[in-house]
Amino acid sequence: MPATQPPPVTQRAAPLSRAPDAPLGAGCLLLPVRRATDVDAALRHVQTVRGDGPLKLIFLHVAAGATGAPGVHPEDDEAGAALLAHVAAHCALLELSYDSFIVGGDPVFAILDTAEMLGCERIVLRLGRRRGLLSFFSPETVRQVTSRRRDVPVVLVDAYGALIEDCEQ
Repeated sequence: MPATQPPPVTQRAAPLSRAPDAPLGAGCLLLPVRRATDVDAALRHVQTVRGDGPLKLIFLHVAAGATGAPGVHPEDDEAGAALLAHVAAHCALLELSYDSFIVGGDPVFAILDTAEMLGCERIVLRLGRRRGLLSFFSPETVRQVTSRRRDVPVVLVDAYGALIEDCEQ
């Protein structure tokens, strides 16, 4: 059986409740997450930049190993589903509107493609320490996202959500 392309983005959480007159991408932040600590850092950052206007949060989990191999699909990622349940609980407590997705593929291109496809205004990445070659937020992965980004600026935050760098240009 030949290898197939990964399935399209699969919605895994409650629908986004945003203002109906908010244009696509208005205040839209893409928040790639791999662990519960990434969710916490992302939400801390969101609380510091949250204004009065509509804010659309999109949490993205890239399924480990879901690179289009036969029989491997993002919707089968139990760890990702549990992580997005963590997102749902915290966003409900903070009364934040959000959407969340699990996708398969290379993390760098999954992040960039999702940001472009959904019209995101910024990508917020937590800069982590290197924990092996496959670390999702390793300096190498973050460098690749910032250097290959298209028209979407990348914001780097630390584990506490504090701004490290705004890679606008």
